[in-house]
Amino acid sequence: MTRRTVQLLAVALLLAPAVAWADPITIVATLAPYIGGTLAAVAASAAVFVSTYGGYILAAYSVYGGIQARRKAKRAAAAARRAYNDSLTDRTITTLQAAPPLRVIYGRGIVGGDIVAIFTSDKVGLRDNGSTYTKPDGLKHLVIVLAAHQCQDVHELYIDGVPVGALDGSGWASGGEFGGITRTVYQERTLAPGASATFDAPPTVVSSGYMGPGDSGWVDTAYSISGNQVTNTSGQSSVVGVRYSVSQGVVRWEKHLGTADQAASAYLQSVVPSEWDANARLRGLTYVVVTLDLEEARFQGGPPPLTFDASGRV
Repeated sequence: MTRRTVQLLAVALLLAPAVAWADPITIVATLAPYIGGTLAAVAASAAVFVSTYGGYILAAYSVYGGIQARRKAKRAAAAARRAYNDSLTDRTITTLQAAPPLRVIYGRGIVGGDIVAIFTSDKVGLRDNGSTYTKPDGLKHLVIVLAAHQCQDVHELYIDGVPVGALDGSGWASGGEFGGITRTVYQERTLAPGASATFDAPPTVVSSGYMGPGDSGWVDTAYSISGNQVTNTSGQSSVVGVRYSVSQGVVRWEKHLGTADQAASAYLQSVVPSEWDANARLRGLTYVVVTLDLEEARFQGGPPPLTFDASGRV
């Protein structure tokens, strides 16, 4: 009973205004007739203790409260950062969805998209001797919607964070990691007088001529070169041997910015005409068509991580 009462008195003194701590003995003397002499003596000791150390106790409690408040604020800030980072992650992921949610892009940044269609078509490749071969289902075509509105531009495609870079006239990567391999091709064509042959790249003529009668041997003939074309300018049918270098990219991509008069992808119409016709315009949607060469080992396990540098609403 006594201990409980002293505890209550100590708490009361701690909660009292600071000016009351200056004269705790007077306070206890005033209370003595009501609490008894012995208890008053004990209370006086408690009052002196509180008067001496109460300020430190309250200061410590105040510091503890401040620390707890700061910890709570830090936890709230960390939760806010996690939520923001999660939103950025969602924004830069390319997913496979038949009915994706609407995406909106403001300003310029790195974004993902939704793969809404996948097609395959045969690949026509080139051998070192200039002949071609066909690889069934050697190309995979991905239709990826980036935004449910018109965008200013899609500047770049990144695969695993690596930019595809410059494209050739057909939209294939022409250098860097995705420019594929460069082949040196040798071909021969027999050209009548005045006839021409066109090659896949500007050629170097290795030989031009014909075998003469009897023991006359090889007879050189005249020719001219213009761009990718070689012309037999002699008056004799000639065998023209040429050498040239070609690069076969392993990635192709094209962009469609979602304009009101947007036309269907001419490329998809040419490679998968039964799947993509002139009515597949996707007007009002910003989308890209990404083609992957499946003879490239890195693309054989499914679509790689794809992101895009895009400028949003017009």
